[in-house]
Amino acid sequence: MYKFLLIISLLFLAIMPAAKAQTPAQQPPVAWSIAAKMTGTDSGVLTITATPAKGWHLYGTTLPEGGPKPTAIDLSGSTGVTFDGMPEPSSQPLTVDDPLFGMKLTWWDKPVSFTVKFRIADGRPSGRIKAKMTYMACDDNTCAPPATSTLFRNVKRSK
Repeated sequence: MYKFLLIISLLFLAIMPAAKAQTPAQQPPVAWSIAAKMTGTDSGVLTITATPAKGWHLYGTTLPEGGPKPTAIDLSGSTGVTFDGMPEPSSQPLTVDDPLFGMKLTWWDKPVSFTVKFRIADGRPSGRIKAKMTYMACDDNTCAPPATSTLFRNVKRSK
């Protein structure tokens, strides 16, 4: 009996890695990207794009207490650049009665871009933008836990 259990256990251990390798990787509910375009010698526009996965939505930037975590973009970790305000969304979020939270909330269920003008600091040849996005996303049945995505973009003066 001992040999039988040992053989079954070894067989099980041998099959597990192969079974796990066949499971598709969990896709994040929101994909983030960042781009910076120079519009002058020392100035430009930063664009941060959020693309919710099919069936998912990204919550708005202003939400009532007791609901999901709102989307927030933090640029304070950037060096050698200054920003002209906060990133502004390319479209207004939808306002929806959210059944998961039982309240009226805002969200984007399609890609949305956030833009803000920036300037490379005087006397600096370049800067480094650090964009830290904290957000929460849900589908019709469940919510992903609050997450943070951090992206970087180097920018330099144009001649």
